Amino acid sequence: MPAKQLKLIPALPTFDIPDKYKEDEWKIKEWDIYKNNLKDQDRWNLRSNVTNGLFKFTLCKNPYIAEELKYFMYYIIEMKQVTITTFAEYYDRYKVLSEYVNIYMINSKSILELEDLSLFEFFLSTKKKIKTTVENGTQFVGQEFKRASRSSRFTTFVTYSQSIIRQYYEKDIPETQKLIWHPKNLSFCKDMTGDKVLDFRGIENLSTLKNVQDFCLFKLQNITFGVVYSYLFDIKLFIRWLDENHPLKNLSDLTRDILEKYFTWIRTGNGYSSRRANVAILNLKVFFEWGQLLERDNMPKQQLFLKNDYIIKTKKESRYLTDEEVKGLVNVLPQMPKLYGRMVYCLLFLGMRFCELAKLDVNAIKQNDDGTYYLDLWQYKTQAVNEKPIFETTIKIMLAEIERNKKRFGEEKVKYVFVTDKNTPVNIGTINENINKVLVKNNVLGRDGKILHVTTHRFRATVATNLISEGTSVDIAAQLLGQTTLSSLSHYATVTTDVVKEQLRPRLEKDEMLIRNIGKGKDMAEIIPEKSVALCNGYCGKNPLTTPCAKANACFNCSMFIPSIQYLNAYHIQLLEIEATIKIAEANDYTIMLKKALKEKEALERIISKLEKGDKKNDS
Repeated sequence: MPAKQLKLIPALPTFDIPDKYKEDEWKIKEWDIYKNNLKDQDRWNLRSNVTNGLFKFTLCKNPYIAEELKYFMYYIIEMKQVTITTFAEYYDRYKVLSEYVNIYMINSKSILELEDLSLFEFFLSTKKKIKTTVENGTQFVGQEFKRASRSSRFTTFVTYSQSIIRQYYEKDIPETQKLIWHPKNLSFCKDMTGDKVLDFRGIENLSTLKNVQDFCLFKLQNITFGVVYSYLFDIKLFIRWLDENHPLKNLSDLTRDILEKYFTWIRTGNGYSSRRANVAILNLKVFFEWGQLLERDNMPKQQLFLKNDYIIKTKKESRYLTDEEVKGLVNVLPQMPKLYGRMVYCLLFLGMRFCELAKLDVNAIKQNDDGTYYLDLWQYKTQAVNEKPIFETTIKIMLAEIERNKKRFGEEKVKYVFVTDKNTPVNIGTINENINKVLVKNNVLGRDGKILHVTTHRFRATVATNLISEGTSVDIAAQLLGQTTLSSLSHYATVTTDVVKEQLRPRLEKDEMLIRNIGKGKDMAEIIPEKSVALCNGYCGKNPLTTPCAKANACFNCSMFIPSIQYLNAYHIQLLEIEATIKIAEANDYTIMLKKALKEKEALERIISKLEKGDKKNDS
């Protein structure tokens, strides 16, 4: 054959798997993982009867794709530990996919080339008479139950296999250089619950792709993965709309007119609620402002957003649960799956973030010398360790759960305190859905008279509010909740109405005091030493030529302080302020503040009493 007729034939892909998985025929009934499971072998025999009880990869005539699917099937056996019954179902899907490949992808070099799944779904519906969507019971949406549907398992087989194979091919590539970012591979990610990924596929413009990825990388350093996921979703929504309606060479060509058309579409043509549309626009604004601040190439240089493009988020009523709401929830906990009920109970009393409870390591439970327990807790959000005391009932639940898991999975395989039947962490969406299902079924009402809606984070707000309302000091409350700054506590804690009335009552009387004392002492004659220094609330008898005053801000208790009847109004108001400070200091156990305030209160009451007695004498 002449040299010019030679073609470069790519080698078959090779995967790092045990030799038995490299064979074209798998005798899985003889493998240790399945051979003792005689009961379920009947399922396998039924599904593999046409291949004599063997898994035959030769059904797929494309050797490249067959090798890729060998790795995928190895993955679900060894990594996911599927039963032989589940594996038999995967074989059904493999056979159907092989038929499609033999007809439409015989010359393809990878299953990843199947990008348009609508072609495969068309094959399912026309050639195989298989439904592309399947009704699957009900799902809980908002505050009601609706019929649920999902994609055909044959379609999800394709997407799942593509995901695993892509991960293998990209395993040596830095995560941030891929089109799909997995949070578990990003060490700096905060709050890594759930199975979501940052998927940058669909952003065709390379300069835009670079900007979006750099923006997400910047945000991941400071905020949680879930928030960045929301940013990316809304940015991709805008880019997709832009590609379909106003294709641009770069985002630097974006105009205000185009942006206003997008605003109209997202508010009227996308089925979004007003609030959701506002969030989408605000997320987009943050992205563009980041680009302008860092002077990124191929980003708008001028400000395109106006304040009235979105509604500024206003302060809402606190998310904490009242005692009655907590009681209503606790009453229906027994109707939840036991695992979820136990987790909700722990959240109610510990105030942990759900991600911290879901991935609570069994080794994080520590015991003090006196027999009590605490959590040596690693916080994903703050990237810090927090030592959290545990109530007796709560630790009993955790220890019992650990023992149960050891019996189910073996002691060496128990990593987390709370896990599913597959020994994996519980998803936050799953537990939130189960909480609200049971609330709706039992008609549990909230303070507004409507069906109570609860997310796991409301338990954290409830614990914070109860701590503050019961008089726990702010710094201790912050420590118990694992807050790194006191200001962060205000995001969760709310001072209830009764506490406000009790602690701030003196300040609420301020206006009344001003009105009552209008004009009092205005024209009173009193003797003030000539060399005294005027202050904002009296006079100082100290010679200003001597050394500076050593008692700054402590005038009321100073022997050199000269009160004046003309400042009686101010003294009454200051007394109210001091009384309010005392209430707050007592409630929060601020010892030093309380001691200082009590001393000032005593001195000020003495001054007011003396001045008022002199006022009465003058009146008589």
